[in-house]
Amino acid sequence: MTVSMQLTKRIYQGNGITRRWDVDFPLVSSQDVRIRIVSPEGTETEVSGDFSLDLLTRTLTYPTLESGKEPLQSGWRLTVFRQTPLTQEIDLIRQGELDAEVLEEGYDKLTLMVQELNEKVNRSIKYPISTQEQNLDTEHFLNNILRAKEGALSAAEQAVSSAEEARKSAANAQDTIAQVEVQISEAALQGKQTVLQAGQEAQERISALGEEAKKSAQEAKQYAEKTVAKCIGEVFYSQSSSEQDNPGALPLFTGETVSSAETLYPDFYRWLTQHPELQTTPEAYEQALNTFGECPYYVLAEGSLRLPKLAHFIKMANTAEGIGQSSAGLPNITGSFSPGSGTGFSSNFARDGAFTSGGASHGNKLNGTNGEGDSVGFDASMSNPIYGSSSTVTPAHTTLYPWVVAYHAGQEMYATQAEKWNELLNLKADISLENLSAEGAEQAAALSMPGERFEGLNLLESASTYTAPACGYFQLTIQAVAAGEYIRLQNNTAGGISAGMSAASGGVLLSAYVPAQEGDSVSVYYTAGGVIHAFRFVYARGSQRV
Repeated sequence: MTVSMQLTKRIYQGNGITRRWDVDFPLVSSQDVRIRIVSPEGTETEVSGDFSLDLLTRTLTYPTLESGKEPLQSGWRLTVFRQTPLTQEIDLIRQGELDAEVLEEGYDKLTLMVQELNEKVNRSIKYPISTQEQNLDTEHFLNNILRAKEGALSAAEQAVSSAEEARKSAANAQDTIAQVEVQISEAALQGKQTVLQAGQEAQERISALGEEAKKSAQEAKQYAEKTVAKCIGEVFYSQSSSEQDNPGALPLFTGETVSSAETLYPDFYRWLTQHPELQTTPEAYEQALNTFGECPYYVLAEGSLRLPKLAHFIKMANTAEGIGQSSAGLPNITGSFSPGSGTGFSSNFARDGAFTSGGASHGNKLNGTNGEGDSVGFDASMSNPIYGSSSTVTPAHTTLYPWVVAYHAGQEMYATQAEKWNELLNLKADISLENLSAEGAEQAAALSMPGERFEGLNLLESASTYTAPACGYFQLTIQAVAAGEYIRLQNNTAGGISAGMSAASGGVLLSAYVPAQEGDSVSVYYTAGGVIHAFRFVYARGSQRV
């Protein structure tokens, strides 16, 4: 056989129904197939029985009906992979016949071994190819990790120190107000005029602090209103081509290849594997570039990812045709002219469309006369004004940079949820930020935003309640199976603020966030029955649980 496919494994998601799984990668023997199951908590277990393999249909059954086990439930994964024995069993006889089939089987087995080694190497941590030899030792590698860890710890300590300074500033401000009140009381004993003067000074000082706190709270509200997360896979346009200005997104205008994308962007890579309509082969990608100068599809290959290259204009897709490409086109240019009947040829002969007439009339050459000065012109803009307005096929346009969300994506909150959240910010500002400076208020606002640390949670039945372990956000992402399915998260403690989403059709990815403070009770309601992509608690940046 020939070995053109480079796949050595397949990873499937359980759904509580499926027992048969495709095994479409090449095999030398059915004995070389191995399977492992992964629990929702990430525990991996190798399975040695309760499965069967049909080489004719290239399918694996797990668990078999005879085993009495239930199909893999949602949240569980099944990994089917090939493990070719590292042996060489061909024994050639000297001066004997070299059987082509025997040699080909040996070459096939070697190729499969190399593919399996390559898959393992791709999952390993590697130095860049330009790393010098003196930097390849283990001690140097561990020192790099240690420095990165120390940098992270230092940043965390600075964040804690900043929060402590903000707390001290607030306490000092409170002490200042208390001192002013004491001064007012003492002034009352000295006379009416002294009391009025001290009261005026205190009022001015408190008013200034109140205005500063109000301004800080307003800035925090505006920041919360503008900071609305996007879903993974969502495409948006930006006025900047810089990755720094578009955090969490990858460019769709370069056509670049991202090595180890499955490791760097696991959620985005998994989302792409569930959308084969967005994928193409490397050969088809290059053909699209040669034909159209761009390609709207992704190429997934052994953990790497080639991004689309969008260079021209975008036409809105519809559900019937889906995503595709088309060459440029223009309307047809038409026109006609007729000299009419009679013996003469008139300069105002009948014409329409793109033809024009001019010059003088002349007689019929067939009758022996030959007039001069007649002309027939051609002007495409007379057929359609689109011609002549540009030197190329160019519709009216504005140029922007397309990006796709690849990580740290979220879901827009409902309007009511945003209003509730802003209300909580107002209350927070009125109570805790009364005497903070503008800089302190800005730091406090940043500490309430989602951080990078999160904990995975087990999703129980609908209407179950969960307690927030710290200040942060509950996030739920499920794929809908049918139209009308929904998810909703509700903070029962913080005035019932909620976030949710419903599916317009099957296959839609439903995602929602809801904020919570430590100890808040949050209920989760859902009817979506597809794959659970994420259910977790995301810690706020200023949370003390580190």
